[in-house]
Amino acid sequence: MGQVNVLKGGEINNSLDSLVHDMLKQKFKIEVFKKTSMPIVNFPQNPNNEPPFFSDIKEDGYHIYSLNNAKKPNYYPPELPDYPGVALKDLREDDVITIRAFLGIGKGKNMRVESGHIDLRVEFLEKDRLMGAIITELPGKFVLSTGESIEVFPEEVLYKAESQ
Repeated sequence: MGQVNVLKGGEINNSLDSLVHDMLKQKFKIEVFKKTSMPIVNFPQNPNNEPPFFSDIKEDGYHIYSLNNAKKPNYYPPELPDYPGVALKDLREDDVITIRAFLGIGKGKNMRVESGHIDLRVEFLEKDRLMGAIITELPGKFVLSTGESIEVFPEEVLYKAESQ
């Protein structure tokens, strides 16, 4: 039976992890994919009862949280917060944005999903999409990796980092 472990961004479940995270963030100016304690959502063995986004994970290995889909009842686990979103007109190349990704681990009945925030540096903007390079340090077990460029749609951008 598959499961989803929903992680809240910004929470670290022990002080040593928090200290290491802060040191990495300051030294390398990157975000480390944050592990947090959250209830695990178990999925039924019947594929018809799986959350709608789970099919993306089975096909692509990941799913990016969408503000549009979040408006649909029961689309995402209820533990997730509301996100403000960012208008595409407010973004420029080299801005740092944050998305939430659900990443598959394992296969078949043993598949589980971890979720967390990922920071991207905007590489390219168009009227209805953008490309961003992942700057968050991700564990090797994920299908996405640090430095990889991915396509993101406006409704998937949750936050924009403040310019310094």
